[in-house]
Amino acid sequence: MLSTILGFNKHLCGIGGSTDDYFVERMPRVLWSIQYIYKNNLSEIYLPALYVLINLEQVLTEYIFCTDQQYNDGAKELLIETQALIVRIEETDEGKKILEANMQLFLFLNTQRIRTNKALGVDEKTEIPTISEIPNLKTEHKLRILTSLFYLNKEHIH
Repeated sequence: MLSTILGFNKHLCGIGGSTDDYFVERMPRVLWSIQYIYKNNLSEIYLPALYVLINLEQVLTEYIFCTDQQYNDGAKELLIETQALIVRIEETDEGKKILEANMQLFLFLNTQRIRTNKALGVDEKTEIPTISEIPNLKTEHKLRILTSLFYLNKEHIH
């Protein structure tokens, strides 16, 4: 769906049709499964659950910011639900450990939190984390960290 939205923004394709309907209609099932993970304290899979949720947040905000409106109400409802579920996992001891140990995920979450607040019309100040050095990671992980830092700083200036 993200590639469809990005293509739509560049006037390469349209939004709508069975695949897009499927994405919006099936998303509550994905959220239900992650709620199950949370309710049953399956903390060993919190990391992939957080990635799924934050990526979903990214897709939903990208959709809300685009000019297509056919799924807008559903996207906002899903975004609110997604955000609440992220916060629940984030507040657990295991969730805190995951975010402390994974700078890439932590910054991605902060970037998406700003976008989510904008999409929902919430005026909330987000503190930009100070990073003295980038950990010794693969190049693509470093680039993701730098991309998130760029976005966070860009949003903080405006």
